Amino acid sequence: MKDVALADAPARPARLPVIAENIPTELRARPQWVVWRWTWSTVKSKWDKPPLNARTGRNASSTAPNTWSTFDVAYRAYSDGAKDYDGIGYVFSADDPYVGIDLDDCRDPTSGTLAPWQHRHKAWSPDAPAPQTIIDALGTYGEVSPSQCGAKLLCRGTIPRGGKRGDFEAYSHGRYFTITGRRLDCCPATIAELNGELENIVGKFLRDASPDTATTSTATTSGLDPQTIIAKAARAKNGAKFLALWNGDAGHDHSAADLALCSLLAFWTGPNPALIDQLFRQSRLMRGKWDEPHFAGGKLYGQGTIERALAKCGTFYDWTPRNERKETNDDSCNERPLTTPRLVNLGTIVPRAVRWLWPRRIALGKLTTIAGEPGLGKSQLLLDIIARVTTGNPWPDNIEGFNAAGSAVLLSAEDDIEDTIVPRLIAAGADLNYVTALQGVEFKLDDKTPAKQRCFNLECDLPALEQAINALPDCRIVGIDPISSYLGGTDSHKNAELRGLLAPLSDLAAKRNVAVVSVTHLNKTSGAKAMHRVTGSLAFVAAARAAWLVTQDKENATRRLFLPIKNNLAKDNGGLAFGIIDMGGSPALAWEEGIVNVTADEALREDDRKEKTREREKAWLTKQLADGPRTQEALRAEVRETGFSWRTIRRASEDLGVEKFKSGFRGGWSWRLPDTDPPPSSEN
Repeated sequence: MKDVALADAPARPARLPVIAENIPTELRARPQWVVWRWTWSTVKSKWDKPPLNARTGRNASSTAPNTWSTFDVAYRAYSDGAKDYDGIGYVFSADDPYVGIDLDDCRDPTSGTLAPWQHRHKAWSPDAPAPQTIIDALGTYGEVSPSQCGAKLLCRGTIPRGGKRGDFEAYSHGRYFTITGRRLDCCPATIAELNGELENIVGKFLRDASPDTATTSTATTSGLDPQTIIAKAARAKNGAKFLALWNGDAGHDHSAADLALCSLLAFWTGPNPALIDQLFRQSRLMRGKWDEPHFAGGKLYGQGTIERALAKCGTFYDWTPRNERKETNDDSCNERPLTTPRLVNLGTIVPRAVRWLWPRRIALGKLTTIAGEPGLGKSQLLLDIIARVTTGNPWPDNIEGFNAAGSAVLLSAEDDIEDTIVPRLIAAGADLNYVTALQGVEFKLDDKTPAKQRCFNLECDLPALEQAINALPDCRIVGIDPISSYLGGTDSHKNAELRGLLAPLSDLAAKRNVAVVSVTHLNKTSGAKAMHRVTGSLAFVAAARAAWLVTQDKENATRRLFLPIKNNLAKDNGGLAFGIIDMGGSPALAWEEGIVNVTADEALREDDRKEKTREREKAWLTKQLADGPRTQEALRAEVRETGFSWRTIRRASEDLGVEKFKSGFRGGWSWRLPDTDPPPSSEN
């Protein structure tokens, strides 16, 4: 509170403790969590809640997945109190099914009663319902906001658009919600699946702009995904300026920043006010003033700002594919540079052998992918490889062979450097002086403002990665863990987009003769070949020259298998096996001698069979507990008739989060599904 900017600020809001056990299990399972701290905003003149990276404490972004964490990481950072965080939050993304609705200033913080809004926004429909009516109609999980003056609802569904109108907000991606776990008494404990009723209610508050401020999409922008426009703008020459504005950097003049962002959006969206409005509402510059009368005749501030931006913008980006643009005699229209083919006479090429980092497994100058389920040691394996590079220690399958030492660049979005990465590298025997972590990039909007920081992404920061490689003349490996955290606005499920992102990365690997090794996860598709189990588009595997699977040995739970999914540059030499041991309090890999002959497809087929059995066990247990608690004794008796084992049923209960409790002081153990009330105890 020593900042002079806070001299006239009201008292900092009280910290409302989070009740973690009330937060829906399906939400906690997603790695889309941040922390936050009450921060006085001189621009907004109020206490704000900017999202923070739970691992680093730096600013997080609702459009940068590498700044998000798992629920456990975020809650631990919040609850230990070391950095004085005031709460946790969930980030809505295009990859999840959730919609968040925020109802502000509708709750008495003392009595907890909900009341109609005192100020109804002029843009709302006349029949826009009151807060209690909304809550009753949706019938989904709802909780108290950190200020205790509002309510937040979470549901599964889709909405035509997101945004804020007065005290009503709704978003499905590109925003984060604070989460308190303080469930409203009138709401269920689970998240409901909603469709028509959700769109109907949201439509009454976030109606399309009036005809004089909105036009139909032009041919050049119709059908474009907003994320595509954002990604394109971020990759442009002025992408650093766009990203700074998009992420809320208003400088000393918030109105000037609003106009600057609208001007950039105007160029990329064409003369389309509605699309500019839609995109601006997803940015961190969005504030309540946007929907307030500000100009003559009652024109809204946002409407006037968009009109000023369009008046300034003399040209617009043409999204029409070049081969579909109309020919014209006017050279100023649809300008297209003359293209000429780049031809190489193969008779002038001197052939050379493939250069290897790890002979016959990881090539220099190429992309390599390592995929596997969480918690099996993929990240540990990458650190083991880096450790061997930095010291020149031999590779596990060739302990007598030569391994040239070199440096490494590491991008890690999920593990803390101080308490995880460095201790694990030490345990692996690495020379830390030859490992450089790339934690982000710095940029300047102009020569007058200080440098800003943001997260690295492969869409627009490859020059920064090349600078990092050039700073290490003996660099031999770049590790990216996981690669999905560094895709920027690229959709990992769209093959063409992903290939367009990976091709320049492949070119950089070849240019600098470094091995680029990325870590990724598996999807849940059962019965598919291993290469189709890698999460996202097939381009992850297709662009890599080698892809490897890390999986568990089904005969030995502590044994890991390192198996080839594909290898375009060498014959199949089989897989390897390793265990994870403790080295001074940190895990390290212990490799086995010899080759493992099981294939990646065979290993995953066994996984699929066991997963199906596990799903049947969970379905059986859910059915048994659907009508209420059952005694453990009764369940054991019925298990004997199913063919399941009691051990696997207990495992299924852990997967489902089944709660075990005693019926009274002398009663036996009973089981119930989570979020259901136990029967009253006679002892109470």
